[in-house]
Amino acid sequence: MKRKVISVFIAAKEMALVNRVMWAVRRTLPSLPRFLKTTKFDDAKDMIEYDSIDIFIIGKKLADEGNGEDLVNLVRKLYSKHPIIFYVEEESIEYQFKMQKKVKRLECVTKKELFDGLKEPLLTAYSDIIAHKSRLIGFPGLVFSVDNTCYIQADGSYIEAYIYDFEKKKFIRADKRMTLKKFMEIYNEEDDFIRCHWSYIVNKRMVKKVYKADGYLELIIEDKNGYPIEIPIGDTYRKKVVDTFERTGLI
Repeated sequence: MKRKVISVFIAAKEMALVNRVMWAVRRTLPSLPRFLKTTKFDDAKDMIEYDSIDIFIIGKKLADEGNGEDLVNLVRKLYSKHPIIFYVEEESIEYQFKMQKKVKRLECVTKKELFDGLKEPLLTAYSDIIAHKSRLIGFPGLVFSVDNTCYIQADGSYIEAYIYDFEKKKFIRADKRMTLKKFMEIYNEEDDFIRCHWSYIVNKRMVKKVYKADGYLELIIEDKNGYPIEIPIGDTYRKKVVDTFERTGLI
């Protein structure tokens, strides 16, 4: 199995502080993470929207330059269950209490307790992420579950993911500059997807029926007009598709 890389976002007003936090994170986590770091509020917002991030560490002074609550709300909108650690550069019990009351899964760490304070929330976040990371897919501006992904379609140098919201009964679409081959290398560790066409990958759990003679897969999800979604089967991939689904009784 490939090693899962954890992405840690660090935003603080001074680069020296960013580096101190980064040092503490490196000492704490069992594997070396990928760091995204900035000292600018606008850059922080852009990174949050366009990168796939696992853990957020945000300095209070940086957040106060813009709107700290807006930054936290943006994280919560895109990463509803991801942990946020607010790094408070000065002692501020009132601020910590206010933020912890408003934001779920938020920890506050003060400058005095940098290493010890980060240790417990970081390790808790790390174990949660490792347990669930293989079930998450990161596209610019959106992190979604493998279980909600219906199919992926190639569109030039981009791929487009069709994600189904079972509660709202509607599709969400997201695109990313990537090939289908690369997608399979990164996100198919547990064999959830199968490539059925040169321009299509489908989630095997979403397949309702395989029409071998007619050359298409019927999904369990319907389109907006109430018709089952059909995904073509290419000649190159026909044997693999048939062999895979014959064992499930869907052919």
